[in-house]
Amino acid sequence: MLKSFQSVLLAALLCLGFASCGQQKTAAQKRAEQEKLWRADKLQRSAKFYQILLDKYPDSKNAAEARQSLSGLTPLVGTPKPSPAKPAAKPAGTPKPAGSAAAQKH
Repeated sequence: MLKSFQSVLLAALLCLGFASCGQQKTAAQKRAEQEKLWRADKLQRSAKFYQILLDKYPDSKNAAEARQSLSGLTPLVGTPKPSPAKPAAKPAGTPKPAGSAAAQKH
């Protein structure tokens, strides 16, 4: 009876030991994971920057280089979302809507 209890206890301890080893990350694994996350973030920020540059200044002297760089990053990070379009400003002589406070003053 004692031998079977010892065998069961040993098996349980070994299972727990192996399970906890699988969950613990070594310092090298943690550094590698942190480095991977850092590089992924850097690539995403670069792709977003190039997309903003192309959205705002599609005809700039750097646009061709930005397109080339963005095309190289796209397989790594996916296509960045275009920056939101700004609403167009109304010309100065545009009449105000009939119910507005500015229209009622006149």
